[in-house]
Amino acid sequence: MMQCTMLKKIIFSLLAFMINISIATSNTIGDNMNIQITIDGAKVSGQLNNTAAARDLWGRLPITVTVYPHQSREVYSNIPLNTDGDKIADSYNVGDIAYWMPGGALVFYYGPGYTDSLVIMGRMTSDYGILADITRPIDVTIERAQ
Repeated sequence: MMQCTMLKKIIFSLLAFMINISIATSNTIGDNMNIQITIDGAKVSGQLNNTAAARDLWGRLPITVTVYPHQSREVYSNIPLNTDGDKIADSYNVGDIAYWMPGGALVFYYGPGYTDSLVIMGRMTSDYGILADITRPIDVTIERAQ
């Protein structure tokens, strides 16, 4: 009887541990939300994380938006996204895909700088140098990658 109780405790502990790992990794990159951004025929790959903003964008794909260059570090598009419960960041890393809360803008960061009030939605996973070549508003298509 004692062995059965001990076995139940071990199984319960393992299940609790696995659930905690699942919850802790739910906002990480990956989660099978791979995207492709097409700019004048060139393609940039990315991965969205499991934030509300990323899931909202994912649910709208494919989508064509106009992006605008800004401060030689980013291109952005004004698009309202749900951010309920998302963690707000005070900075970004080059290569991040983010949502700038004050302006309601989806942002692709290709250069260094500072911006706060961001929801980090994911990362670009391929060469994104073409973003630096955008000098005027241009339509881009964001879609689910195969």
